[in-house]
Amino acid sequence: MDAPAPPAHGRARQSPANPGFRRRRDAQAGLCVPGRAGRPSAHNRILTMAIVTVPDRPKVLLLDDDPGMLGKLETMLDQWGFRTVTASEADKAFDILVHDDEIRVAVVDYMLQGMNGFELCRKIRSKLHSSTLHILILTAKSGKAQIVEGLGAGADDFLSKPFHPDELRARILAGARAAKVQAELRRQLAQYETALRLLGQALQFVPRCESCKKIRDLDGNWHKLKVSISFGEEDVNRHHFTCPECESLKSAPAAMPEAGAQPAAPTPGASPAPKLA
Repeated sequence: MDAPAPPAHGRARQSPANPGFRRRRDAQAGLCVPGRAGRPSAHNRILTMAIVTVPDRPKVLLLDDDPGMLGKLETMLDQWGFRTVTASEADKAFDILVHDDEIRVAVVDYMLQGMNGFELCRKIRSKLHSSTLHILILTAKSGKAQIVEGLGAGADDFLSKPFHPDELRARILAGARAAKVQAELRRQLAQYETALRLLGQALQFVPRCESCKKIRDLDGNWHKLKVSISFGEEDVNRHHFTCPECESLKSAPAAMPEAGAQPAAPTPGASPAPKLA
């Protein structure tokens, strides 16, 4: 008996009994399993690429009072290479942020029991002034008025439900990059302010001209500062110095009037100068 001819496309028809059958899960959760035996599906290849592109594994806080949705979010982010911390209440999420400064992004559901997502944003921005946290709000309402209110409350980004997993991952990555850059800028600014303060303290031991404010180096040369630095009372030199240029101006005789110049007008009420015979 002749064997049945293979399909025109050259591949066996996929069925639940076939190892190559691909199952689909809830699109909102974004979970999937490998396709053909020994070969990852296209979605899992994307997951692998995402892990490679997140070498430092940013920490993300997930806040949702729906246990099912919270579990799906945690599973996705773990597969993508993020470190995750979960909370089901806004107060608990705030306590986590107070004690954990490694969290860069917070994915917050808007509809929460007690304190909603916008109220949590206001509390974070008003209490944690030094925080560079990037807040992403998940909401089923994406009206202009709600977006304006959320941005005013301190949110950085919005994602409407239902959302695609790839868009969620992209927004979290962008938020993690922004938070990292902001934290680095704050660190550099703090170093710059510390350096200026130390420089101001050190300059009190450097000879400085009282008139032109130039400073003298170890070779006896005088230089004008290119950076304006304010000196407080504690920074004033105990010794008085004058650079050669200012010293020469002090010791120079008073300038004589030029030939042909008109004499100065007499002061009103003053007696006229006597005429010479």
